[in-house]
Amino acid sequence: MHFAATRIMTRRPNEDSALIPRMTRDELTEFVARAIDTLTEKDALAILANFFCTSRMCQMLADDARISSFYLVRSKLAIHQATPLTYALKLVHYLHWNDVVRFSIDVRIHPAVRQAMDVYLISRLAKLAVGQRISSARTCSREIGKRLMEDPEPRVFSALLNNAQVREEDLAHLVTSERAAVAQLRMLGDHGKWSCRYSIRRALAL
Repeated sequence: MHFAATRIMTRRPNEDSALIPRMTRDELTEFVARAIDTLTEKDALAILANFFCTSRMCQMLADDARISSFYLVRSKLAIHQATPLTYALKLVHYLHWNDVVRFSIDVRIHPAVRQAMDVYLISRLAKLAVGQRISSARTCSREIGKRLMEDPEPRVFSALLNNAQVREEDLAHLVTSERAAVAQLRMLGDHGKWSCRYSIRRALAL
């Protein structure tokens, strides 16, 4: 057994897991195979932080009911590049809404996983409280933003106007549609950023 793996395997309970992220490929493989039944939450997170964490290791962690019961482990597995796509897509449904909003705009995450996050959050929008929808509007993805443009709460739209993911063409399309509320048109006309855009000004003038 490799030295680093030996030290972890013989450690005292609650000893720091700092060695795991620095293990070599062989050390990590050997450690996970031997310790999967006794891993702590901290161990699992350290394994996922190791550069040599493989798809097989992610699958082993996800398949372990005890380890995958830890929310932080589930959330890390959902966005880890080595997690098999079928596993990651399932794990999306176990994420908190605020993490879904945050992860859905992270371009390092697999596009299919981010798309699944959008679909999942869209299905839950009606169940979110006003404060949660306002918070989501500030940083959500473009697709979620399009749905939130239809939110009847003016504060949601106000927050959405300051979201870097929102596109000018989406706002212009809203203005020319029958869905735009008077309050939304006023906010757009008074907004320092959007009121200066030609397509917005043109749409407001129609």
